[in-house]
Amino acid sequence: VCGDSDGRQMLKKWKGELSLQGKDLWEFGQTCRKQASCRKIAEKANMGQTRLVLAFDSGIHPWDRAFLSLRVLCEVLGGGNGLLFQEIREKDLYYVDKTGFISELLNYTDKVQLITRPRRFGKTLMMSMLKCFFDIEQDNRVLFSGLEIGRNKVLCAEWMNQCPVVFLTFKEIEGLDFESAYDCLKDVLAEIFNQYSFILDADNVNDYDRKLFTNLQNGMASKMEVKKSLKLLTRLLYAHYNKQVIILLDEYDVPLAKAHE
Repeated sequence: VCGDSDGRQMLKKWKGELSLQGKDLWEFGQTCRKQASCRKIAEKANMGQTRLVLAFDSGIHPWDRAFLSLRVLCEVLGGGNGLLFQEIREKDLYYVDKTGFISELLNYTDKVQLITRPRRFGKTLMMSMLKCFFDIEQDNRVLFSGLEIGRNKVLCAEWMNQCPVVFLTFKEIEGLDFESAYDCLKDVLAEIFNQYSFILDADNVNDYDRKLFTNLQNGMASKMEVKKSLKLLTRLLYAHYNKQVIILLDEYDVPLAKAHE
């Protein structure tokens, strides 16, 4: 957590209690923040063969209802990208258990949920956790073993890896004008559609949908076809699995922010 002896002692103290809330975790984070910057802390921290630091996100009030976010930086510290849920669990890294949010999410009746938090607050990590939990193309029981949601056997039996999931990120749509941003969007959609190319092998896909799908897959779709892209993909996935489709959209505001620049 910190490069000095006090930091290492704090790690030993909190090693089994990384789901602390409120005042305790706030004070824990304030101590970490005294070490100049997350990057400098990371460069100092050396635990075994893996350099690891739990970097505290600044600007978070202790009365916030959610767990205060701790970002795990491991091994490669120069990239600036947060690790995804599957990687954290497979490498047995420290993880603040937020899986209880899944049961809260399932209690909501709204079809659309918007999660707004500051930068570096763990939104992408949360989205990757949701994909691992719901994605019908995976079997992730091991990843959730020992976590809060894993103890809810009834909910897991009903929902874990039972839905088609489309994970879409607008992080790379960084065009400074409409045409360049639109080209980036077509590339993102082409990548997504290539992930689901197996749908074209189904007998129930008609020629019109097959042509539309292929155009999107090859980055040759018209603006109208791009507009219909997610509707097409979710409809075909529903027909393929006969299961409700979940769309996870990350970094949705990047094109707007770039346009503002």
